[in-house]
Amino acid sequence: MRNLPTLELCRRTMRTQVCTECPHRTSGTAFGPDVIKPCEKKCPLFINLHVLRDVAQQTDTMVGNRPRIMHDLVRRISRRWHKGNAALQKHVQRVVDVFERLF
Repeated sequence: MRNLPTLELCRRTMRTQVCTECPHRTSGTAFGPDVIKPCEKKCPLFINLHVLRDVAQQTDTMVGNRPRIMHDLVRRISRRWHKGNAALQKHVQRVVDVFERLF
């Protein structure tokens, strides 16, 4: 049985794969994966990270298409929080890729 990614591993991976290109990232903050950025408190992706991880973990790839499910979920989260903000929408595929690598 494979060890499932912890929430902390998901946070660190998001910081290295998504946050580095985010225009909403708190200016002047370091890129390191261990550095908690102030903007994470307001970021819908970090606020809902436990939901994203749980859905990725619970999706049975024999019957469900995890990338499609995750893509739809991330889009819904970003639309609800930023009303279609294009800057956040461009991160959808990056977030999906993060969870595909982790799971």
